[in-house]
Amino acid sequence: MAKFRGKDLIVQWIHPGGTALFQSPVNAFDVDGSTDMVEVSSGNTQGKEYIDGPNDATATMKFYDDNTASGTALIGATQDGVQGTVYYAPQGTVAGKPKGGFAAIIKNQKHNIPYDKAVDLECQWQKTGNWLKRVGTDVWP
Repeated sequence: MAKFRGKDLIVQWIHPGGTALFQSPVNAFDVDGSTDMVEVSSGNTQGKEYIDGPNDATATMKFYDDNTASGTALIGATQDGVQGTVYYAPQGTVAGKPKGGFAAIIKNQKHNIPYDKAVDLECQWQKTGNWLKRVGTDVWP
């Protein structure tokens, strides 16, 4: 699982209602990718053999609700069931820096509302279809 934190992290969520940009209130952005393994062992093989199958990914973001109009808009943009495209920039959007992204559906949204502390929110994207951009391969133009 890749975990991204830091002052330069930018997460962009393009959805039917517009584009939501998450920057400094982001506490964590974790991407968990996987590939299904398909067994192709023949009858005379003692050890199992595999080929790679379809891949999958989820991304989970934790962010701070700053109790402003823009914070309310971000909460609305990340409600479960919203579909769109998420792009992320672990080191910012400067040319040559890594870029990741995929079409997704918001799988869930969670609110942590303590009695006397900051309100944290968490949302999780479920990748649908192929990767659009892969950190380690793709960069910002």
